[in-house]
Amino acid sequence: MLPIIILLSYLLLTRTVSGQVLVSDPITIYDALASHGLPIGLLPKGVKGFTIDPTGLFEAHLDQTCRSKLDNQFEYKPDISGQLTYGRVANLTGMESLELFVWVSVNEIRVDIPNSGRIHFDLEKGVHKELSLSLFETPADCVAVTTAEKTNRFLQYNGVRKKTSRKDVM
Repeated sequence: MLPIIILLSYLLLTRTVSGQVLVSDPITIYDALASHGLPIGLLPKGVKGFTIDPTGLFEAHLDQTCRSKLDNQFEYKPDISGQLTYGRVANLTGMESLELFVWVSVNEIRVDIPNSGRIHFDLEKGVHKELSLSLFETPADCVAVTTAEKTNRFLQYNGVRKKTSRKDVM
């Protein structure tokens, strides 16, 4: 009888501390996305740290800026944050999409309820796009962005273009 009482006491103590529920196995960002009706492939493989509060505010961390290629190319900053609600990520920061050779911030992502098989991305400057939900079934590989790519992007944003000579073309 005593072992059962000790076991029950242990379970109660490990589940609640000062009113907060503790989870014996910490959830991942992928678990949080799935529990909010979102595909786990919205974020790439390699998320190293993750926090979420009871209101759905989350932060996810990668080792470095990286890019994944699906039907579209996405860039993920080392720090990604937003607000999870069922079927939606709002106030998103740290994720960008390549649109006509220009990187634009992804501000919100949502899926249709009931599921239509489509996922909606609201980008900066009022741009909206839809992709197949099936593209995001699993987290994609994410390739680190090189220093040269970062420099090239900085130059593009600041209106500086590389001058090409005849030698470069041949």
